[in-house]
Amino acid sequence: MNQIEEFTKIYYNQVQEEENQVYQEEPKEEENLEEDDENKNNINQADTTKKHERRRDTSNRLNESPKRYKTYKMEIKKKLIQEVKIKNDEKEVARIYGVNPKTLHRWVTKGLKKNQGGGRKIKEPEMVKQLLDWYKDTSKIKDRKITTKEFKDKALKLSKDPTFRASKGWLQKFRRRHKIKLN
Repeated sequence: MNQIEEFTKIYYNQVQEEENQVYQEEPKEEENLEEDDENKNNINQADTTKKHERRRDTSNRLNESPKRYKTYKMEIKKKLIQEVKIKNDEKEVARIYGVNPKTLHRWVTKGLKKNQGGGRKIKEPEMVKQLLDWYKDTSKIKDRKITTKEFKDKALKLSKDPTFRASKGWLQKFRRRHKIKLN
């Protein structure tokens, strides 16, 4: 058994143990039921409080859960794809390594790369292009450093959208997206 198989089995066993611990229900207490109206009212009140406690427990379980999605390293994904090619049985490989069969099928059929082109479309691509050209031209001058205020002002001048605001958040995302350094 190689290292990847050992790792995935250990990881799978740990996740199963955690799930079993989290979702174990407390044993229900048997109560003697009588026909009296008072006892029925008491039981109904007790049932509602138990329901509320369960709701609280559920919210706590969700907050304490380790992760909602499992992430796998690229090496493990490639190894699993090779195993599928060798064994020709996706379900068997998924069961052995504790991977969702649909996830494994997606890796085999579509590949491991993420889809490109997601996210919000740029509202003013012309403005972005002009702004980047202006930044490149002015930053080429040796002793010229562009400030954030200057950059925002230029973006506002180039924008044709009256609702556009060169906010701090917009600037941070723009800088990250285009790898720009400002003073």
